[in-house]
Amino acid sequence: MQPIRWQLLLNGDEKMFIKQKYQQTKQKNKQAFIASIIAVSLSLLLLTIWVILNTSSLIFEKNLSDIQPITFSSFIFDDVGSELESIVGPAFTLEETNVSVKISISDKLPKQNFTGLLSNYKTYLETNFSNNIHANLSANFSNLTDGALELFFLNNGYQYRNNYTDNDTDNKSNSIIFQSISATNATYYEVNFTVLKFRNIISSFISDPTGDINVTVRASDLNDTYLESATINSTLVNTFKVNYTDGSDVSLTIGRVANTDGGLQLIDNDASPEFSFVVILPLQDAQTRLVSTYNAMLNYSQGKVSKVAMIEK
Repeated sequence: MQPIRWQLLLNGDEKMFIKQKYQQTKQKNKQAFIASIIAVSLSLLLLTIWVILNTSSLIFEKNLSDIQPITFSSFIFDDVGSELESIVGPAFTLEETNVSVKISISDKLPKQNFTGLLSNYKTYLETNFSNNIHANLSANFSNLTDGALELFFLNNGYQYRNNYTDNDTDNKSNSIIFQSISATNATYYEVNFTVLKFRNIISSFISDPTGDINVTVRASDLNDTYLESATINSTLVNTFKVNYTDGSDVSLTIGRVANTDGGLQLIDNDASPEFSFVVILPLQDAQTRLVSTYNAMLNYSQGKVSKVAMIEK
């Protein structure tokens, strides 16, 4: 006896319908597979980006606490120099041309007592600031709080000194001096000072046509502004003086000052002037740095990197 064979009898439309369903199902499975691959790839990409960013952040944070190059210490010294200028002054600029160097300084007499401010700033540098930059800092400001504010220019060849408590012969209390180790060789001074009092008498410079320094002075007060120009000898003591009606006075000497030639000294006798001056010096040699330094020391160390130097501005 022959076995019975069952056959599914389908017409043409039914076969086409089944074939289409199969193809659609196959296509959906393929799309789902591709979508899964894309999702996994995106997840891996995002994870990779996160790892890279996190690693970079950790490296950056580590670099902040790792040993910094010596150039970083220079930034620290520059920052401290700027802070010192804001605390103790004076305001000044240092410029160079093809033929000369110009120093401009603005200050006042008497000088404000900044000892307390410097003490607080020293504490801040050696504690909070040091901790923030992961370094060790120690500052010595004793030469700024001993009665005289000293600022050196051009490889320490020139000095500005504001004597706010000194009383020795050459460095009188409430006086400023600009001088050099030897002669300044200055060719020009322009001096301006203002006193909020009425003027009584002016004693002028005695001009010398054979002199080597040209001078311009502007003395302003409650009367008006007095202007004077003169040519003086740098090796002689040349003095300009203004007396005020209350008995106070301001005395300006240019030339022979504190045993050096070509210097400047301004002495306040209870007049409390605000002043500025410009001095023109000869062009310096190539080894002379166009910088200024306070008579103060800063000691910086971080790991194997260390720097001990006077504070520049």
